[in-house]
Amino acid sequence: MGLELNDDALVLEPGEIIHKGDRHLECSILEGFEKISLHPNEDSLADNAILDHYTLLVQSDSDSEGTLLEIPWLISCQTTLGSEEWDEVVAPAIVRSRTRTNDLLLVGKKEFAESIDFVRNCSGIILDITDFPGLNDSEIEAMLISMRSRMDNNAIILLRGRIDRIERVFRLVMDLELDGAVVICSTPSGSRLASSLPKIGLASKAMGISETGKFVMLEIDFEPDAKDMLIAVASGCTAIVSPYMGGNVDSKIEVLGKEIRGWMRDIGVDRIDRIGRRNLRANDYDTAAISGLRLVGYERPLKMWLELG
Repeated sequence: MGLELNDDALVLEPGEIIHKGDRHLECSILEGFEKISLHPNEDSLADNAILDHYTLLVQSDSDSEGTLLEIPWLISCQTTLGSEEWDEVVAPAIVRSRTRTNDLLLVGKKEFAESIDFVRNCSGIILDITDFPGLNDSEIEAMLISMRSRMDNNAIILLRGRIDRIERVFRLVMDLELDGAVVICSTPSGSRLASSLPKIGLASKAMGISETGKFVMLEIDFEPDAKDMLIAVASGCTAIVSPYMGGNVDSKIEVLGKEIRGWMRDIGVDRIDRIGRRNLRANDYDTAAISGLRLVGYERPLKMWLELG
């Protein structure tokens, strides 16, 4: 490339970590969606009604086919290649290495250097900004550009950040013109998923996330059931991200798909994106207070949430 180094050039080599005594804080979720219930519309659907429970991940201004989710669940794992659980499975996943063409590549500090080997063979990337504390907007943008320059123009670019820093995550998504965010719902103090819903909703409204059609995904640390997925979608999220606890992936997705269709018929929605906050109820006063959802029996949000209900 015609580059030369002078004899007096300074070469920096990585040294040992200075703060060896620091301990990484363990994040957790203390309570899921157990105290939130699904509320039906005026009428249910007939058994022969056609239902659409698919989710298409595609940029609003793109002419690409995008990535199709049969159910609103993205499984996170190390890789989908070389595993019997993923044999002949066409569903996309979030992986850290060895991608298929429809997988999303999660890039943290351990994967950034090797990401050049995989970014050409994936449907998009997720930059984990929790792994890069202290970086400013320009530095994050430079990292994204270095990876995006090697990818297809229609590739999806997302940021991954924690729920307790949701405003910064959404601001970066808007300022850097990215496609959305993966929101980690677990925190060092232990979180309640019901309290994440108004945080995401308020921040999304303030930053204009929902109006621009960007993706917002909830990341949890346990395998979701069909009800969890519908609650997430009803709250305005695109999908749930979580690890997989074992078994055949295709069989699990098929079973969850049947459960989702059963819920959709009972609720009375023929498309999964037509379910909304009006179909959610908090089962007790405490959950209604932290989530902003309608309290079951009371059938309206508590007074401090009336404008969001």
